[in-house]
Order: sequence, then C-alpha cells, then structure tokens
Amino acid sequence: MNEWLTSPIIERALDQAVQAARRVTDEGEGHPYGAALVIGDEIVAVEGNRVRGLHDPTAHAEVQVIRTLAALRQSTDLSDCTLVTTAEPCAMCCGALRWARIRRLVVGARDPVNGGLHALLERVDDLAVEMLDSAASRALLREAHER
Repeated sequence: MNEWLTSPIIERALDQAVQAARRVTDEGEGHPYGAALVIGDEIVAVEGNRVRGLHDPTAHAEVQVIRTLAALRQSTDLSDCTLVTTAEPCAMCCGALRWARIRRLVVGARDPVNGGLHALLERVDDLAVEMLDSAASRALLREAHER
C-alpha cells in the first residue's frame, strides 16, 4: 500500500467528505455521498452530492468537487490532486475524474450497485486506486441504497 493512501491527510479528507455527505443529506440537498480533493498535505476542496438542491442529476459529490477546484484554478488539469470519495464513483464521475486528469483515487467503500470503476480501469493504466473499506463510508452507502 502506498504511503499517501494511509496518510493522516487522506484520513482527514475522508472524514470531511463523510461530514459533507451527512450535511447535504440532513439539509435535503442530496444523497449521502461526499468527496474531497487533496494536494500534497492540504485539503483544497470538499463537496457533497447536491442533486436535489440544484435539481441537477449530474451534481454528484465528485463532479461538484472537481467543478469547484477547476473554477478556482481556472484550469481543467487537476493531475496533481488526489480525489477522496466516500463511495466508489459511478460511471459519470469516473469520466469526470479522467477528463480532469486525476491520477490518484482513494475510495471509502466499494459500491456494487452504482460503482463504475471497472469501466474506467479497463481503459486507463495510469490511475492509482485504493479501496479503504471505511466503516463510516459503508454506513453512508447502506443509507444511500435504502433510499
């Protein structure tokens, strides 16, 4: 396992992503999914799923966090970022992380229902992926699937 996957910054990023997922769910903004972007030892963006609040089926947490940082940077190249997600990204979000050139992905929990990594990994050989099997992420995923 790579050092960056188990580092304190990754753990903090996952914790903040879980908090964002809880917040948007509690506020009725979206489903219980969250994502964070990390550069080096800094969490630079955190978002939750906002499909309900924005009335936008593409407002998944991963897409939201990519949009946030790309707009701040005025660049679509996020190749220096690690994307940390509470659950395995869907096919749409996998496409977004590829278009943003993200090369490192840390996933809190595998999503056998909506996860889309298999399609991405068949086409990409420069993406490092680690599944953490986080208890908090699994709880969010169970909540999402019960809806």
